[in-house]
Amino acid sequence: MIKKVKRRLWLKLTGSFAVLILSGSIIMAVIINISTRNYYNSFINKNDMNLARELSLQIGSYYEAAGSWEGIKDELEKFPFGPGFMPMHMHNMQPRQMMRNDMFPRIVLTDMEDIIIADTEANSSLKLSNTHKDGLSVYADNKQIGFLYIGSMIKPGLKPLEETFLRSVNFAIIITTIIIIMIALILGTILISQITKPLKELTDAAESIARGNLLVRVEIPNEDELGEMAGSFNFMAESLLKAEQWKQQLISDSAHELRTPVSLIQGQLEMMLEGVYKISKKNINSIYQESKRLTLLISELDNLSNADSGKLFLKIENKYIKEIAEHSIEMFQPLADEKGIKLVLNIQDYELRVNVDVQKIQQVFSNLLSNAVRYSPDNSTIEISIKSFREEKGYIKVCIKDNGHGIRPENLEKVFERFYRIDSSRNRESGGSGLGLSICSSIIKLHNGRIWAEPGMKKGACLCFTLPVVKK
Repeated sequence: MIKKVKRRLWLKLTGSFAVLILSGSIIMAVIINISTRNYYNSFINKNDMNLARELSLQIGSYYEAAGSWEGIKDELEKFPFGPGFMPMHMHNMQPRQMMRNDMFPRIVLTDMEDIIIADTEANSSLKLSNTHKDGLSVYADNKQIGFLYIGSMIKPGLKPLEETFLRSVNFAIIITTIIIIMIALILGTILISQITKPLKELTDAAESIARGNLLVRVEIPNEDELGEMAGSFNFMAESLLKAEQWKQQLISDSAHELRTPVSLIQGQLEMMLEGVYKISKKNINSIYQESKRLTLLISELDNLSNADSGKLFLKIENKYIKEIAEHSIEMFQPLADEKGIKLVLNIQDYELRVNVDVQKIQQVFSNLLSNAVRYSPDNSTIEISIKSFREEKGYIKVCIKDNGHGIRPENLEKVFERFYRIDSSRNRESGGSGLGLSICSSIIKLHNGRIWAEPGMKKGACLCFTLPVVKK
């Protein structure tokens, strides 16, 4: 599988590089051709015009001295090696015979009727097709006697040598393109190898995880995209391992918590059937209380399951937080009175409103107050404070403080874990099921708030949560 992926990646990357380089080279070649031709044409045209101006003066002087056009072609053949520029040992040689003819521009001289008087290429045509505006006027004795045409003034375009130069440029571009494509193929192969090696490790690790080995991890090669992918994979593997460990722990704890009431119910019923215990109201009530605890535990497990799976739906209402808190306090006042505990509500702003599921927020208050009353000593005080949260604008902070034994610093973050009890020696009856605070955490998170525990001012515990406040 990894070989196929490697081959496909190699073809895609190297193919993309090759197409990109080839396209760029073609575009570059076209642009160079166009720009070079335009530049050459412009340069040659200007050069031919300058030569024509220089030669026209010589032709005018020659005509004034000779009085006719006789011998003018020989003078044209010497140009640009005129008498003043030609080396002494070459005076009897024709320059265009000594060197290749395509190195010199063509020169044509016509009279006023465009009849060709002299042509360095011995053109058979008697009349030039160009109009007068293309040629340079020739004067003698301040009188126009004809027109002079040089090179591009006769026929626009590049000479063979210039075409050869352009072809050499194109050839160099082609060779360069081939070399670059070969380099791209080599670099592509190296790059693919660097990419596919960590991908193979990721694939092998993923297959290992699929087979149930959640301890496998991959090395993070570099701090690049592949490194980020490897880091994400390791994070996923770690999360899966924690989830698996949590699942195993949940199953074990649930079995343990369910086993105790079931065993008690089963044992008491067996004793009654065997006649050891009498079938009395007291013994039946004991079984009934255990069944209630079992029902409550199953209900709490169901709530946690719904919260974790996203099936815990909220029925949002706009309510005063004061009303929700006061109702919860009223529900617990009888239980607090039995221990002589005073419930005190301190609220900063009675007009604070929240959008919440009232029943579920009351369940949060109920769980927190239940713990506070259970662990608080007799004749103590439990304070419920509600105020705007300065650290987080747009939120209110609710805290419930008691005067019990408190929570050790190392246990502050653990109290919201499932089945966790601060004192492991406590039984279910005195210490609860260990699910209440986990349910509170799930409910508060669904309301976009957060919940935490902190030590009390002197002693005892302080459990706080936040809720988004409705703007007035």
